[in-house]
Amino acid sequence: MRAYLRDVHDHVILLQQKLELAAETLNTLQGVHLGMVSLEVAVGANEMNHIIKRFSAVATIVLPLTLVAGLFGMNVEVPGQFAEPLWLWFYVIVGAFALISIAMIMLFRYLEWL
Repeated sequence: MRAYLRDVHDHVILLQQKLELAAETLNTLQGVHLGMVSLEVAVGANEMNHIIKRFSAVATIVLPLTLVAGLFGMNVEVPGQFAEPLWLWFYVIVGAFALISIAMIMLFRYLEWL
């Protein structure tokens, strides 16, 4: 009976060691999984930052053109409104803002935002 119980004791110790090894393996796998999930979230956040950067650049380019539309859409005095020829001032103002927009496009392409 003593030999049988010693054999059972050895089996119990072996199973306990295997169980501890399995627990360590599961903890390691959980850490690896959480690391991979964290990496995927970081990559997604990085892609979203690039998209938001492009949206910001486009909004900055459109801003002067919106200002022109706002100036000519309100009942306020626009520079050159009462000067002759009126169309010249209109094209000067629109051209100036168009040049600003083109300069911003070139700047953002140089910075690789577009």
